[in-house]
Amino acid sequence: MCRLGLRRMVCAVSSRRPADTKSKLSHAERVSLLTNAAKLAREVSHPALPALHNIIASPWGPMLVYQWAEGDLVGAPAEKRGDPASAFQRFRALALPELVDALDVVIEVHQELEARLGRERLLRPLDDLRLRAPEDLPYRSRQL
Repeated sequence: MCRLGLRRMVCAVSSRRPADTKSKLSHAERVSLLTNAAKLAREVSHPALPALHNIIASPWGPMLVYQWAEGDLVGAPAEKRGDPASAFQRFRALALPELVDALDVVIEVHQELEARLGRERLLRPLDDLRLRAPEDLPYRSRQL
């Protein structure tokens, strides 16, 4: 849910209702990830990360209100990755210097998170998630 406010555009992220079956994660796992995201946002600030403006308690768990970020998600379902107009294909088509710059920012954010939080603390929320078979993951790895 995203709304244009009087002064700025924001986006709210929620765990959705417990009965929602669209996610591969359980409701408890979704709430855990949002709680962890809120903790990270309080401790780490980086220009590449959207600012967390507010946390709203709802009957289904926290709702995180972020600064709106223009653009499209690079992640795409396998059946849409071949579409030349998709963000996935546009990202893949970037010139090598632009691609390297984008990946440098991703690495920089991860280094900042690890420096501030430590590797063990950064990875701990993942320990709470059930291990999944590769076919259940929302992406597929491939050999280079």
